Parts: sequence; structure tokens; C-alpha cells
Amino acid sequence: MDYSLDLYTYRVSCMVSGADKMDGLGLNHVNLEVQKNHAAHHTVGLSCTRLVTRRGQPFKLLLHFHEPGFDRHREALIFQALLGRGRSDDYSYGDLTLQFPVTAVEEVVSVGWRAWVNPQEVLPSRCVPVRVCSPVSAPVGLYELQLIVQSSLGQRCYSVSRFILLCNPWLQADPVYLPDEEQREEYVRNDAGVIYLGTPHNIQTRHWAFGQYESEVLEVCINLLQVSPQHIRERMKDYLSRSDPTYISRVVCAMINCEDDRGVLKGNWSADPRALASGVDPSDWTGSATILKLWAATRFRPVCYGQCWVFACVMCTVMRVLGIPCRVVTVFNSAHDTNGNLMIEECYTDTGKKLNLSRDTIWNFHVWVECWMTRPDLGSEFDGWQVLDPTPQERSAGVFCCGPCSVKAIRMRSVNLLYDTPFVFAAVNADVVVVVLRDGRVVSRKVDRRRVGSHIYTKLVGSDRPQSLTCNYKCVLDHMSHRGQLGQGMTSLTDQPSQFNPSRLMRSTVHKCCHDPMRVPVNCDYRISSPSGCLDMPRSLQVSLRLERVPVMGEDIALTVTVSNTSHTPRMLRNSINAQAKVYNRGPQQKALWEVLSRLPIQAREVLRLEHVIPPGQYDSKLTSDCLVNVAAVVEDERTHEHILVSEEFNITIPNISIQVAGGDTVVLQKEHSAEVTFTNVFSTPMTDAVLTVEGASLIQGKQQSRLFLLQSGQVMKMKVTFRPVSLGVKTLHARLTFRNRPALVIRGTHKVSVTAG
Repeated sequence: MDYSLDLYTYRVSCMVSGADKMDGLGLNHVNLEVQKNHAAHHTVGLSCTRLVTRRGQPFKLLLHFHEPGFDRHREALIFQALLGRGRSDDYSYGDLTLQFPVTAVEEVVSVGWRAWVNPQEVLPSRCVPVRVCSPVSAPVGLYELQLIVQSSLGQRCYSVSRFILLCNPWLQADPVYLPDEEQREEYVRNDAGVIYLGTPHNIQTRHWAFGQYESEVLEVCINLLQVSPQHIRERMKDYLSRSDPTYISRVVCAMINCEDDRGVLKGNWSADPRALASGVDPSDWTGSATILKLWAATRFRPVCYGQCWVFACVMCTVMRVLGIPCRVVTVFNSAHDTNGNLMIEECYTDTGKKLNLSRDTIWNFHVWVECWMTRPDLGSEFDGWQVLDPTPQERSAGVFCCGPCSVKAIRMRSVNLLYDTPFVFAAVNADVVVVVLRDGRVVSRKVDRRRVGSHIYTKLVGSDRPQSLTCNYKCVLDHMSHRGQLGQGMTSLTDQPSQFNPSRLMRSTVHKCCHDPMRVPVNCDYRISSPSGCLDMPRSLQVSLRLERVPVMGEDIALTVTVSNTSHTPRMLRNSINAQAKVYNRGPQQKALWEVLSRLPIQAREVLRLEHVIPPGQYDSKLTSDCLVNVAAVVEDERTHEHILVSEEFNITIPNISIQVAGGDTVVLQKEHSAEVTFTNVFSTPMTDAVLTVEGASLIQGKQQSRLFLLQSGQVMKMKVTFRPVSLGVKTLHARLTFRNRPALVIRGTHKVSVTAG
């Protein structure tokens, strides 16, 4: 048998000399059997320069000795595993050093490192096959393995190899063990993902390359632990704590942002493209590897810039590399509750204009990650998926990180548990208190218990389609899961006019849900008493707002306001409807992009349908890069001054860039292929200085660009790109089109190809 095949040879160096009589004896070299070990440990592709193993699982080494070889009756072998290292003139040492003998047979021990000779393998006396196995509780990191050869003549210590040890989701005893093989493939090994953005009624997908198999990424992820504040402050404690995925995840979560340390990404949420000119617009990133390698290449200076989905995707890459199952999760209508009262206050004028008066906000979407692990600190009932949010929003124990927070704890409303459970609970369960103001006085209030956390999605295993996780976080009522029409699902309440005071508004409601943190109501309606102590008056006007179809850029936005008079008397109504552009993580722009005011009579028991159209010329040049619109309608009874507000936020679909690969979507490794990229200008106005950029991890080195000075309305822009795949698997081409006269508008397109060996 030729043992040189499928082997990686490591030339050893003698580090501690023994007696001179040992000259000519001892270890010559070591075969690490990298390919076989990587296949057995599910680490193929993570590194082409180092042995990468998973804890609790043996890996094989083939020790080659000088003639006359190893005599197990007269010589002994002892391994040393060193985590962290220093060096003196004669030897190296580790912050943690673990010594264990090589035994003749495998010894079953519950703890500790162990090594043994496989008695079934018969080799020449100078070749010794050894299995080395770490405990399942071993810390994650970069180790040095040393071998001590002892005999009656003395001893020598050899540096055998440096290897990386990762968590093991394939091993039942590991705290990150994930029993389902398809889920392990998706949440550990898959290097391609999909993010869901937009609104729950018009979900936009964005492909992301996690890139854990790209060169240097594994080493960068290990270095991320090394430059963390925890490691710098107390190296020994940090190394020992790296056995715990709860600890690892919390360290990584804080290191993804740079608010407290030498973290990977700096956030920037400006809607002005000029404010992003000193870095990369967060929307332009397509993968994690570029970000991580740029961070390492600049000696761990923050990469500019990131927003929630970028922070989450980079963290997902690091966690998958370290062996902790991880998935990216989008929460639509995510609440940012800054004061911890589980209430988000929203204010409108009596003409339907939304005001930015509160620090609390509802993001149209927010992206975080879930990691799979046991939680012995909480109890086995809270094992499983844990929320971690690397986007720097609020401090946790003085540091900008969030989690790990048990998803089961959120559903069980156990908000007193570690870590950051109240904040995560509010993000998916907070009530929205909506008030209408006239001259500083509240003329209407309502509580919306369905909007926040209405849809929670991740990528479906083995598919690009979304999988709903909403029921994992909360008990979803039947009427909530069948909302159907836009603008429905509000509990509307009318109060007598009163002077507006946000703090008093909070005090009038918070006692109903916050006096007992274990008794937080979820999705169950209640009424807010008016300041005078009167109960809400019965409503005789019913109002709804409906989008007739999903809005598409370049087309009319069709809205219908339906008003029903259920009383036996006619009324005179004042109808105000207002549309404002907005970005996903804050309130709308204060200048309306479109508004209508009207007076109209309504007869007893009559139903009115008020149809409105917003033409493209009134909105397309006023939108932000998110293409989001807040529309609100306020109907007032002029006699009773009863006010009813209905509102909806929606995103406008942008036309995609088309990408067609010549010869089909199955391409061959290391062979040149071509694709045609096209876009048709559907806008009513010409676009100037159009720049089309195409890139793709493992497909295109760098970027390819094409420019067109003037793109007339209806004109088609075409670009031919060539690419050469350098790794196997499913890869994605990304195209992006920008315009000088519309800097906030970015057109995108993606296309997946399957790379085969040919």
C-alpha cells in the first residue's frame, strides 16, 4: 500500500534535545492525511494549508521514524497540544498545554485528550499510525501539536503540526449537535444564502455569498477571536471559555461591529449616498469573504460600511466556519423599543402626515441570526435556536451585542432570562400605539397588536424560498395569519380630545402589560381608556385602505379607501390622504410626495369607495434607495369630530437586470464562459451616466463594468461579461446599475450557475 497518496507531509523539527546517544534515532516526518481527515471531519475546502478538525472526533497521523524505527517496548510517545503559543530560544510553549500519552489501544475516557495506535494497521516498524482525539469540551482555536519521544537514552520533543479545532455539529455530545443531516448541510456547510428584505406584502430577495471556503477566511475567523477584548484582557480565561458556544457566539456578535473594539464593520444608516462615499454602500456588498479579508488586510481596521443584513451575514459566515450552525433571519416590522415599555408610539397629523416624534421606531425589516446550541445556563427547555444580533443598537452588559437569546424563551414569554430577552421580545411583540394629533391634542388613538413581528423568515433548507419562523417566536392567531388585505388588522379606538403628552400616553397603558415581566400579553386586543376615564365610544364609521396591486416602478400606484357609514344618519366627512417616502429603519421624510384633501357626504348605511392614483411622475424621483412609501388616510366626521386613521407602508418593485448565460446555467470549472446582461429603462425620463457593474465570488476576479452616458426611456442597455469558475458548487453572478441623475436608485439582478468538474 502506498501511504504517500492522499497525504500531507509535515517535516518535523526537533525542539528539545535529549542525550547525544539518541542521534540518528527519532521522528523524521509526519503524514497528516489531510484529505482523508478533512473528509471525515466535514472540513473539506476550509483550508488548503492547515489540518482542520472537529472536536470529540479522532483524526489520523502517520509518524515516520528514522531507522531502525520505533520500538514500543523500549520507547514511549507522548503528545502535547498547545493552544496559544510563545517561544523561548529552545522551545515553544502554550497558554494552555495539555499532555497525553499514546496508548497501545484506544482507551475510552469521558474527558481529556487521548491518542492511540491502531492495532489493525500493519506497517513497517518505522511507520506508526496514530489516532488523536480531543474531548468534546475542547476550546476552539489554532493548536500546535508536539510529540515527545522517550527512551532510556533520553527524550526529544518535536513540533508535529499546527491544526485548527472547530465545534462539531455532527457529534451528539457536542453542545452544537444538530441531528438532521439536511440542516447541517444548510446551516454549516452551505456557502450561499438568500436574504429577505422589503415588506411582508412584497418581499425582495438578495443573494449572499457566505464564502467560508474562500482562501484566508478560516484564518481570519480564528484571528477574530484573538483580537477580541476578552482575549486581550485575559488570554487564559478566554481560551478556557472557548469550549462554550454561548461564550463564543457572544464574543463574535460583539466583534462583528466596531463600536467597542477592533470589530469588522462600521455601521452607516445614512440615506444620502454622499455620506457613504468614504466606504462601500452597504447595499453593494454581495458576500462576506471580501469584507473579512479586507478587515484582516488593514490590520483589523473596521470596514466601511454595514447595515443589519451585512452585519448578520458576516456573523453567519464566522459562526459556520467555527462549526456552530447558523442561519440568517429577517423580522418584518421589527420594533426598536428604546425605553423597554413594550410600546412603540407613532404620531400622525389630522391630514395623514406621519411625524417623527419618538425615539422608538419600527423597522420595515431587521436581520439577525439564529445559532443552534444547548443552554445549560438556562435549562434544557431553552436549547435549540438562539437569537444573536450583531447590529449595534443597544448595549448589553456595557457592550454593543445582543444574545444569545433563546427563541423558545421568547415564545414562552420568559423575558427574565439571559441574554437580552426583553429587547428581542419587544422586537417581535411590541404593541404599536398610534395617535392622531390636531394642534397638539390627541383626537384619536388605536393599538395595533399584529404589525410588529408579523412575518419572520429564513431561507428554506435546500431552496431559495422563504420559510416562516413566526410560530417559533409567538402564538399566531388565526386572524393574524390570514390578514389578506393591506391595511387591515388594526384595533381602532377613539378618545375625547386631549393635550398630547407621550409620557402620559405610556403611563396610561404600560401598567396593563409591564407590571409582571412573566405576564406579557401577546396578540390579544385590549382597549385604552381615555384620559377622562371614559370608555371608547362605539364606532359607526368603518374605514379601510387597500392597494389594488403590488406597485411596480414606472406604473401608477392604485389605492382605494373604503368608508362605511353604519349609522342611520347621513354625515359630512373630511378625507385626507398623504404619501411620504421613507427608508426601512426610520420615519418617513416630512415632505409629502403626494396628498389629497376632499369633503364628501355619505348617506346612512352607505359604503363609499374612493379610488386614488399616484402617477410615476409624482413619486419616482422622490423615493429613497429602499423605494418605500408610507400612505395614511384620515377620515373625520365634521359633526362629531370622530377621526379614523388607516395606514400602510409598502415597497415599490424595481425592474430587474436580466442575466443570461451562454450555453445554459451548468458551467465547467476553470473554463471560460460568457453571459449577456441587459436592462430596459422603464422610467419616464432619460437616465444619465449609467454604470453597469457585474461581479461574482469564485466566478469573476474583481469586477467588470460598462458605462453609457445617456439611457433614454425605453432604451435597452446590454453588456457581455466573461467569467472563469475557480471552485465547485452553486455560484451567483451579481449585476448592479446606477445613474448619475438618480444616485439613490440602484437596479440589481442576480443569476445562479452550477459549477461542475466537467
